[in-house]
Amino acid sequence: MRTLYIAIVLILLAKTLGAQTFQTRNKIDLKVSFSLTAINQMHTYNYTLTNGATAQESVYVFDLLLLSTNVSISNLNASLNWTGIMFADASPQLIRWIAKIDNNTDDYINPLGHGASLSGFSFNSSNSLPGIITYYSEGWAPAPVFSSEDEVTDSIPGYTDLTPYGPGVVGKTVGPALPSKPFVAGVFLDTLLSYTHQSAALGWLKFKQDEDSDDDDEKPEDGIVNNLDKRLQKAKIELTRGDSVKARKELGKFLKKVERIRDRSEKAEQKNKEIDVAMTSEAYALLKYNGEYLLKRLPEKIKGGKHK
Repeated sequence: MRTLYIAIVLILLAKTLGAQTFQTRNKIDLKVSFSLTAINQMHTYNYTLTNGATAQESVYVFDLLLLSTNVSISNLNASLNWTGIMFADASPQLIRWIAKIDNNTDDYINPLGHGASLSGFSFNSSNSLPGIITYYSEGWAPAPVFSSEDEVTDSIPGYTDLTPYGPGVVGKTVGPALPSKPFVAGVFLDTLLSYTHQSAALGWLKFKQDEDSDDDDEKPEDGIVNNLDKRLQKAKIELTRGDSVKARKELGKFLKKVERIRDRSEKAEQKNKEIDVAMTSEAYALLKYNGEYLLKRLPEKIKGGKHK
């Protein structure tokens, strides 16, 4: 009875859609690696795409959906035989990389096949800070086939609505975001706290024993995430009290701790010891550059104009 019911539903669905066959474009195993380099106010965002060995489709398009409008984007680069396109008027603002097509065969020249990696996807931004953004990607599959032109539709349940952006996959990475205006130190510190927690949730910051714990209230067994959070909470308390000098001190300790953890993680990456990587380049970019932005904007004097 159950088998008959399922068969009837499938028949009705096919008649409703008019699409005889379609294959979703999410049969990829995409991993996005990110790094950021900075020279003065210019940030270069770099991405490497890897399609795992279990993938059944080749990646041919990769999008970044930016959080903010009016983000400064320049020097947009792409991997060999891919094209980078900036959709500045889209909402949200969109950066797209797409594989080029061979005009003679109509095939993609250099799609990202299973077990392969491609680098060289990058751009510059001069007015942004690293933030957590959404990416969208598709594997190549034939477009849905309809039995007649009268049955063609723009909406196919289970295909076009697979994600908010189409029949592919979505994920999170780091990309450019505009800092909020007007600048409010306490609000920005909450953003930094949020990045710490989100990095942990996304696996960019590991709940490992803290080998860099300081003497004041930090314990190795509390772990890296909790001790980083504790340092920011102390800075927040001092800001609430109006003591920017002590807040700067706590934030400075936070940034030094971030550098030590990332340094140890980079050494583990060089030795291919993934299990020892406590902080990825994604978490490092979020915490370092947003932390430095906040530190530069905290007054160096306490109330009354005296140096601490």
